[in-house]
Amino acid sequence: MIDKIVYKPRGDFVLYESVNRGHVRGLAMPDQAAEGKDLIVVAVGPDVKDLKPGDRVLVIGTAGETVVRVPETRYLLTRQSNVIIVIEREEE
Repeated sequence: MIDKIVYKPRGDFVLYESVNRGHVRGLAMPDQAAEGKDLIVVAVGPDVKDLKPGDRVLVIGTAGETVVRVPETRYLLTRQSNVIIVIEREEE
């Protein structure tokens, strides 16, 4: 029997997975020195109020970020304040 792993970040931390599973990749921002990461929220801490698992976000300024590696997947753990955009899809 295989146990399901449940991640529970603390405080205002958010655990992310790359849109391209297994790779935390950067998105180049034109005419800017900054670089953002296009990520999917996996889990949120109890102090995170406006994000939920499954949200797609752009994260920037990830000083102090932690990369968590489990077999086949890499996750990024950082504070909610590093989210600069929530990406939503509009239904037509």
